[in-house]
Amino acid sequence: ENHMTAPVQTQPIEMILQAAPALVYRAWTNSSALREWLCDVATTAPRAGGHLFLSWHSGFSANGVFTHLEAEKHVAFTWHGRLDPATTEVVITLEPAGKGTRMTLVHRGLEQFPDPADTAVRFEQEWRVSLPNLEAVLDQGPDLRITQRPMLGVLLTDFEELDGVGDAF
Repeated sequence: ENHMTAPVQTQPIEMILQAAPALVYRAWTNSSALREWLCDVATTAPRAGGHLFLSWHSGFSANGVFTHLEAEKHVAFTWHGRLDPATTEVVITLEPAGKGTRMTLVHRGLEQFPDPADTAVRFEQEWRVSLPNLEAVLDQGPDLRITQRPMLGVLLTDFEELDGVGDAF
């Protein structure tokens, strides 16, 4: 089959964030900001053609290149996850929405994967897991990676017996 395959991308994921577009833009382009909500290690050179590298303590990593940057409006970068068979592209569009921002994310180029439809669903699910943490962190809220981390069977009642030495907590 030599015919061109049709492009495959995730369904657009749209969120209304309370933060201004400039802050949302920074969250996607600044290495410190990316560590605050998305990954454990980030290095970025936020200019067209500049590299980005993201990694997680789980051993997963992704690297890419910024393909389009327009302050407060548009961020696009290539994405090559550690085991991905091909390089894809993440495109984020920002628009003012009241005092906040309407953010739309699409992950495209998925036709290069062996099972593009399943890949689109999987990438969309992974972004839908990660993006609420962007919202929480931008609202100066807690990092959901920490607050929603299971406490490995430690119950709050285990601490109540320590009355009197509880100041340590």
